[in-house]
Amino acid sequence: MAKAAVGSGLLLLREQCRRCAHREGAEGKWGLQSICSPSRFCSTRITLDDINKPVIDRIIRVDHAGEYGANRIYAGQMAVLSRSSVGPVIRQMWDQEKDHLKKMKELVILYRVRPTVLLPLWNIAGFMLGVGTALLGKQAAMACTVAVEESIAVHYNNQIRTLLEEDPEKYKELLE
Repeated sequence: MAKAAVGSGLLLLREQCRRCAHREGAEGKWGLQSICSPSRFCSTRITLDDINKPVIDRIIRVDHAGEYGANRIYAGQMAVLSRSSVGPVIRQMWDQEKDHLKKMKELVILYRVRPTVLLPLWNIAGFMLGVGTALLGKQAAMACTVAVEESIAVHYNNQIRTLLEEDPEKYKELLE
């Protein structure tokens, strides 16, 4: 699964850089010199010098790991509760998490952030947390989901506050 995610990320990056190269007159060429400057993002023309790279790296790395973990929790819950009365609710929430994870993967590539080395741990721990709470029952699974979503909301609000305090215009794309 990790290889597929990396592969799709590289394809996304290649496509973004192909579009950038086309805009800059390097039609059909696939080489480092013809794609984009290494210090500029292809899709947004943001330069790495314009952002607080350590802060952005930390935010994106942590959020990517969180979305990945949440995705694995839902996968574990669905493994146990997919045919129960809460199965459709969990499926709907999981589908939303898949969209969030997809966006985080795009940001990891766009901002050139190294994902956490703990993803294999999140893979197992998240799935086991989902299975474990689901085995305890529907109420335990829902309580786990509510607790995770509430802590994520607090976490995201703190990150938004950090970016707004520094420069809202500079981080407009991230704040959306």
